[in-house]
Amino acid sequence: MSEQKKEKKSFRFNEMWFYGLILIALAVLFLYDGNVSVNKDLSWNDFKRAATKQAFSEMTVDRGNNEVSAVIKRHMIDSVFSSADLKRR
Repeated sequence: MSEQKKEKKSFRFNEMWFYGLILIALAVLFLYDGNVSVNKDLSWNDFKRAATKQAFSEMTVDRGNNEVSAVIKRHMIDSVFSSADLKRR
């Protein structure tokens, strides 16, 4: 009986794995929107104050639910949200 030594298959890096990792990284970057959505309920007075400062770039009014959704201009975020509000997201 002859003894055959079994060769251990060591871990080998394949070039295709490298391309696969790059493809996955690009897919994640492509699918990640980057927009951050933070919601906050404002009182009527706070909303009027922000609207007077022209802090909103667009507003959508839902008359059925008596709600307004607004998008805040980037440079006006600090006037509406506190740093604690932004950390909670």
